[in-house]
Amino acid sequence: MAGTPAEALKLLGAALGAVSGAVFIDVPVLQKGIGDWLAARGFTRQRGFSRMALGRSEPFGAIDRLFASCGPEFG
Repeated sequence: MAGTPAEALKLLGAALGAVSGAVFIDVPVLQKGIGDWLAARGFTRQRGFSRMALGRSEPFGAIDRLFASCGPEFG
């Protein structure tokens, strides 16, 4: 979560600079700028991903502030 796309890119850049090896990130379709930024750094799309919630028509949380996540296998 971040307040703006610029903040998200700063956080993402710092996180990527602190790890070595393979990295997988789920980026919401609405965050095209984040996906473009990652593609410019050699990332490629690996899979589609849909989040679902039983009995809800609205997504959880502030989707405008969600820029990237890890898959459901991480909780």
